[in-house]
Amino acid sequence: MLECFGAADSVTAMHGHPTAITYAVTDCKVRFVDSDGQSMDLELPAGHGIETPAFEHATTNTGDNDAVVILIEIKG
Repeated sequence: MLECFGAADSVTAMHGHPTAITYAVTDCKVRFVDSDGQSMDLELPAGHGIETPAFEHATTNTGDNDAVVILIEIKG
């Protein structure tokens, strides 16, 4: 389990996760860019979660607030 914090306008380097459950502690607006350069915008309200597939990506916090999520990685 990981707690991930991203200040407004912050960008992460390209990295990867296995399949995971992502739970938003705060309202989150982010842009994922995958290793092929494809982008996807996502809004996740505080208190909601989603399942994400394993993929490599860079993340930009496109919201006005700090984003905090709990990431539960599903291992093998």
